[in-house]
Amino acid sequence: MFRQLIGRLSNFRGGFKVAADGVVPLAYNVNLNTPERAKYWLEQQRLIYPPKPDTKDPVTGAIIVRVPLPVPAHTNLGQPGGIDKKRPFGNIAIGQTLAHLWKKGRGKDSIGEQIVDMLPRTDAGKPTATAPMIALACAALHSTLEDYTIQPFRRSEFEGVEDVYKLYLCLLEAIAQRKPQWYAEVLEQTLKNVSAEGSSKTTVTPSQREQEALSYLDLSD
Repeated sequence: MFRQLIGRLSNFRGGFKVAADGVVPLAYNVNLNTPERAKYWLEQQRLIYPPKPDTKDPVTGAIIVRVPLPVPAHTNLGQPGGIDKKRPFGNIAIGQTLAHLWKKGRGKDSIGEQIVDMLPRTDAGKPTATAPMIALACAALHSTLEDYTIQPFRRSEFEGVEDVYKLYLCLLEAIAQRKPQWYAEVLEQTLKNVSAEGSSKTTVTPSQREQEALSYLDLSD
């Protein structure tokens, strides 16, 4: 069942990029004239963290206060220390990307309806997201942010991103091992945001890029 889900998600790979293209400008406050801002979110994989309230735009220095809306509008930016490092994969943009994809199609033909029965369940019987789903969404967000670093802007296809996908999957696996309670919360909360694994026993040495990314991950108590 799990392999079938992974295969189904791979078929929708292009949809992840289209979804991320729609989410990134507002979620990360980037546009065609802000390549440095896009680079900021890419550095140290900051894109996975939610910003703290009352933080500064790293480009303009302006104080941006998060406005409490029914759906949190994480359009404010942080600065080093201005993102919530204790909540990796807590950025609502991840759930928003999955939501765009989830609702593609109508009724029983929607992507969400096609995969919901394949998803793992909590003890209460509620479906949760999977690490590959979240890693694919993050890879798509990463890809779109990279597009905004290029001048003039050029939209890329969602190709050749396997290493980026593995990077975010590596971070998720580290959290699953060190912070299992937060990991479970991320999987459950991400799918909640969408709708309002099997794990390998093979030990794989992280690549140099993955090791660097892991060094930025704060898993301390």
